[in-house]
Amino acid sequence: MKFQELYQKQGAPFNGGSLLSLDPGHTTGWAYWEDDNLVEFGQIKTKDMHEGIDNLTALIDRLNPPVVVFEDYRVYKWKSKQHEWSELHTPKLIGAIQTICYQLGIEHFKQPAHIAKTFATDKKLKEWDFWIEGQPHCRDAIRHGIYFLLFGEVKGKHKAPTNTVG
Repeated sequence: MKFQELYQKQGAPFNGGSLLSLDPGHTTGWAYWEDDNLVEFGQIKTKDMHEGIDNLTALIDRLNPPVVVFEDYRVYKWKSKQHEWSELHTPKLIGAIQTICYQLGIEHFKQPAHIAKTFATDKKLKEWDFWIEGQPHCRDAIRHGIYFLLFGEVKGKHKAPTNTVG
């Protein structure tokens, strides 16, 4: 089943229009949707915080989405040693995204990384013609867009759907 067929079949909660999905990090992947159609996508440099904020602001200004969804960041107990002395670049970048959206009056939502990656697997991205070669962060942004388009805002426990939709 193609993604667009699934979107129609699901009676998806997203009310249509434009959506920007982001995978923030040292390189930030992005995907721009109009309804269930992936219109534009790519990756931007965000390793330097100032350059990152400038690049994100320029992207959001150019696309002017009414809704932005992005991957959230958590420090898990079993990974806490990895974060010792870390500058926590990604959480700062997420804060910048939230601030940009707030200042521009854009509705925005966070999603746990695992929920989109568990549902929109590599296999599904390939089946749905959303596989972008050599751009892993862009693919992750696409995953977040897919999940949001099909299931809407993540509330409560962060567990991916157990059904085999698609």
